[in-house]
Amino acid sequence: LWALTVGVLVVLSFDAVLRLARAQALDRVARDVDEDLTQLLYDHLLAMRMDSRPRSLGTLAARLTGFEAVRSFFTASILFVFVDLPFVLAFIAVIALVGGAVGWVYALLFPLALVAGWAGQRKMRRLVQRQVVGLQQKNGLLIETIHGAESIKAAGAEWRFSARWADLGDELSADQLAVRATINRVTTLMHWLSSIAFVGVIVVGVHQIELGLLSVGGLIACSILGGRVIQPISQVVMLATQWHGAREAIRNLESVMRIPAEREPDVSQLAPDSLAVSVAAKDLRFAYGRSPAANIDINALVFGAGERVALVGSNGSGKTTLLRILSGHYRPAAGQVRIGGIDAAQLSPACLGAHVGYMPQDTRLFRGTLRDNIELGGVRLDDSRLLDVVRASGLEPLVSEHPLGLDLPIAEDGSGLSVGQRQQVGLARLLAQPPRIWLLDEPSASLDGSAEAALVKTLSTMIRPDDLVIYATHKTALLAMATRVLVMRGGRVVHDGDRDSIGRAMQSPSPISASSALNRVA
Repeated sequence: LWALTVGVLVVLSFDAVLRLARAQALDRVARDVDEDLTQLLYDHLLAMRMDSRPRSLGTLAARLTGFEAVRSFFTASILFVFVDLPFVLAFIAVIALVGGAVGWVYALLFPLALVAGWAGQRKMRRLVQRQVVGLQQKNGLLIETIHGAESIKAAGAEWRFSARWADLGDELSADQLAVRATINRVTTLMHWLSSIAFVGVIVVGVHQIELGLLSVGGLIACSILGGRVIQPISQVVMLATQWHGAREAIRNLESVMRIPAEREPDVSQLAPDSLAVSVAAKDLRFAYGRSPAANIDINALVFGAGERVALVGSNGSGKTTLLRILSGHYRPAAGQVRIGGIDAAQLSPACLGAHVGYMPQDTRLFRGTLRDNIELGGVRLDDSRLLDVVRASGLEPLVSEHPLGLDLPIAEDGSGLSVGQRQQVGLARLLAQPPRIWLLDEPSASLDGSAEAALVKTLSTMIRPDDLVIYATHKTALLAMATRVLVMRGGRVVHDGDRDSIGRAMQSPSPISASSALNRVA
């Protein structure tokens, strides 16, 4: 008995030391994997093509956060497969060696417990899938509410969003209750099997004692070791539950990694030091999502150095989409865009960004300082150059009136600055790293009269004469600087000419016919 007791203590002590060692090793491995994979996911998020991103930002964010479920499952499964399971088998072998037939009790318990652990898993898989979808929808609604709080309040729509949140919460709670009920049933079955196993050990052990094949001390030792068998097996239930959540998370992460990146890994891209100042588009076709209607349908366009091209047209005519395609942020479903005579798809994103500057209609600012947001592209300007950029962009009043100047703190999403001031920051970013091809989407949409006049002066004086400027606008002041005007309607260019000819065409009593709506081809 004493020898057996000492042996059991040695085994248990070794088990404790091994658990501490494996916990430290797994923590280090989990940390390394976490750093590598999260960095990989984040880099892919930055490299995603803008036209391929999911419409719902909340859904995308929920898919990315599923990595935690994957890491938790694989950490737990590694522990079970490589540590707990071998010890279970070893303890069963020791029990069989000491207690003879008593070992059969745990040998039968093990497969029965595995069956119990997987019982009801088909239903649980369906519930977990619904639960993941519900969490994504709820997360999407939360992000929409945060970003659109002002519009929600302005429309008096708090009740509508509150009702949607409550409905999603009710559905999610029902699924969570069903999952917990399934887990409770399986857990109860596991406890029942454990109790039956304990009774079986006593019955078989007493019978072995009567036959003189086992001592009372041996029976006690078998009972102690039996507890070490039952405890890991009971983890099967939680492991099976985690598996369903991890599998859904893996599918979501795979769907994110399948989103095309700007730079395909197996395709070499060009990065020439200089490009000719020209943009050409041929047979462009583009549609958002799976829409059967084309948002852009243009046969041919050519823009050359020194041109100042204005895109005009009603809302939804395709001006913004065309600028996004020309900038390389969107890739056409058909056709080709050539920058400096080279297919834009063959140019590296860094090269494209260095030669083509794009200012979106909605300039986003990020937490930091005003200087950080102006120098967002990574270029570090000296003070004199930075002040020139501030003056040219119209930010001088903001900088001079604030006690911190260029160190003015910028909140997340630029909260605290007007929309017009954010547009001026967007212009300052381009001026900080002046490209040769300028693509501006409604650059004066939120500017007052004086700021708009300053913008026109900046575009006339700060941009090199041989640079190419293409901009969408509804403002007369910006049209005055155009050497060429494109009228867009329904994703097509219906008229292309100089400013005066466009003015005469627009004043004509007869509408522009389809035969006259020709794209200019140089």
